[in-house]
Amino acid sequence: MKNANLQGVIHKNMAVEQSKIYVLKFYLLVIFCLGFFQNGISEVKISEKDSLKQVLEASELSEKSKILLQMAYRYVANEPDSVLFFLDQAILYASSEEIKGELFFEKALFYRFIEEEDKAIYFLDSTFNKLIGLNDSIAADALYYKQMLLANKGQYKEALKTGLKELKIRKVLSSRDKELNAILQIGYTYDRTGEYQKAIEWYEKGLEINGVQKEEYIGRNYGLIGIAYDELKDYEKAITYNLKAIEYFKKSPNSMFLYSWYSNIGNTYIKIGDYDLAEKYTLLALEEPENNRYVTKINLGKIYLEKGNLGKSETVLKGVLEELLQTSQISYLSEVYLRLNELYRKKGDFKTALSYYEKYKINEDERLSIEKINQLNELTIQYETAEKENQILIQNAKIAEDQLVLKNRNLWIFGLLAFAIIIGLLGFLLYKQQLLKNIKQQKDIDLKLAFEKIETQNRLHEQRLLISRDLHDNIGAQLSFIVSSIYTTKYFLEESNLQLSVKLNQIALFANEAIQELRDTIWAMNKSEISLVDLKSRVANFIEKAKHSQPHIIISILVDEEMIQKTSFTANQGLNSFRIIQEAINNALKYANANHIFVEVDNHSGINFRITDDGIGFIEQEIEVGNGLVNMRKRAEDLGSELGILSELGKGTKISFSVI
Repeated sequence: MKNANLQGVIHKNMAVEQSKIYVLKFYLLVIFCLGFFQNGISEVKISEKDSLKQVLEASELSEKSKILLQMAYRYVANEPDSVLFFLDQAILYASSEEIKGELFFEKALFYRFIEEEDKAIYFLDSTFNKLIGLNDSIAADALYYKQMLLANKGQYKEALKTGLKELKIRKVLSSRDKELNAILQIGYTYDRTGEYQKAIEWYEKGLEINGVQKEEYIGRNYGLIGIAYDELKDYEKAITYNLKAIEYFKKSPNSMFLYSWYSNIGNTYIKIGDYDLAEKYTLLALEEPENNRYVTKINLGKIYLEKGNLGKSETVLKGVLEELLQTSQISYLSEVYLRLNELYRKKGDFKTALSYYEKYKINEDERLSIEKINQLNELTIQYETAEKENQILIQNAKIAEDQLVLKNRNLWIFGLLAFAIIIGLLGFLLYKQQLLKNIKQQKDIDLKLAFEKIETQNRLHEQRLLISRDLHDNIGAQLSFIVSSIYTTKYFLEESNLQLSVKLNQIALFANEAIQELRDTIWAMNKSEISLVDLKSRVANFIEKAKHSQPHIIISILVDEEMIQKTSFTANQGLNSFRIIQEAINNALKYANANHIFVEVDNHSGINFRITDDGIGFIEQEIEVGNGLVNMRKRAEDLGSELGILSELGKGTKISFSVI
């Protein structure tokens, strides 16, 4: 995992961390103040000794929902089922549609608090549908939280659509702070999809808003721009904007996010290679008392590693590893394992380094299991189109007013419109005529190309037949003559000349093999394509001949009967596949001392071949590689595959390849 990925982890988790803090603060505020409702109902005091039934019976209908809400928040810390029970009762006793919508919002936030995101989204939708037009501020809040949840689930297209809908409502409400927050969330959604320049364009729109009250919102605006520039590798601008963010967070009474930007600056200096400044800002980030900054601690370990202070680096990295093993933060674990691998390699302890690298690989396999995202630009276009449509509506209203004064010109307008329609129809007819002509021309071209392709294939087939006939008639006949001559020569030799007789036997055997390979080549050349049935038959014939030399060895071929009728290869693919199988069986017969040899074919993600024996096996690095293995690998590459060799001493050998 690269440091750029860590930077992504920092700011891509920032919105989640920030929103969770907001939720916790919100619930604490409600528990102690109970100031949520906007309709002016005063807080109802409930004694711990009072039963729910007694309090409800003594209360007015308009206050029952308020009492039940108070009861719900008594259990928010450790009894979620009780909270949901009282919230449902509060909704049941709601005295107006607006209060019911506000209680839906309460329920959505509670589901978000206990991390049941789908249910939270459902009640946020219910809140919006209930409150739009009654309480637009809370309706917009519902869209804000929905956008965040959708982004967390990776549904960026829907998240952006929801954010643009929220922004449209925020523009007509009084709070510029929330308008800025909506813009930042849209930019942040683009950031998470890797469209950093688009994100910066939205963040810069946020800087143009006048009347923002909260310094921390402005600081976050600058900081997010800095993070986007960091991703674009414009490190000078990244540091400038992050320092600007720190200025605003220092002014804000809520400075808990100040440490995040210290960490961001430290990480940027790591990328630049200025490890002294990186250490300074990273240590500042770690002064935060209430947050386990795992990423920042990992960065500090890397800084010490790069500065050559291996002892400090080991202390920091092992400390954060111990903390992470108590959590479920597997993405951070990968980075720690990788840094510890690098550390122990520098120390020369390669055994420990290897163990950490193996842990890194296992952790990465678990982490990398999430899907990718589609493009989101079309939603921005829809938003801008909606803005233009609003302007068109205003212009249409003005035109309608002008038309009241210009009624006497309507006949001219209708006449011109009829003329335009006629011209349009004529143009359309001409266009259709030209379109049909173009389609006919394209069909003629396609037909001509098809005929040319067929003629080319026929010519190629004729050439293959001529070549195969020449091979058979000339080279095949000559090889047969050589074999015949050898046997004739042997007949006339005296039995005492044993050495020459052996040599002649070897030459005869080689010539016979050459004849067989020539026949296989001619078999492939005579076909425009080779079916799996043909290939299986050819392999079966070869197996039958192979059994004559070593009849005690069982050789089997297994092919799925359903796929055998549907599968075919080009002549080159068929020949290469046959040659690899032939060589693998020959090797097993000559060297493996096997009792069984299996040839298997299946069609999972391509046509896959496996030749397995139960022989003595071998270690490839310890044997002299001959032309057989080299040729098998080359043929597998021609098939678009790799030759797989899996062999263990005493456990046999498996050769595998695929036709892609």
